[in-house]
Amino acid sequence: CTRPADTVARLAGDEFVVILERLQTVDLAISCANRIITALSEPVQLTNKQVNCTCSIGISLYPFGEDTVQSLIHKADTA
Repeated sequence: CTRPADTVARLAGDEFVVILERLQTVDLAISCANRIITALSEPVQLTNKQVNCTCSIGISLYPFGEDTVQSLIHKADTA
């Protein structure tokens, strides 16, 4: 779902951040988010149980404004 140059990191608890560098359009960010949602919606077999996962994704973009890292995270969290 991500490219080799992208960064995926755990932020806290069940929150993760994905940094997509050098995107040409907002649509590419949305497309990546949709691919992540699709991949995570696939059932996972753990021992004898099937586990279904869900996720929600908020997107914030830089450099549209004078944003700090905390501001970008807050905007994605409230999106």
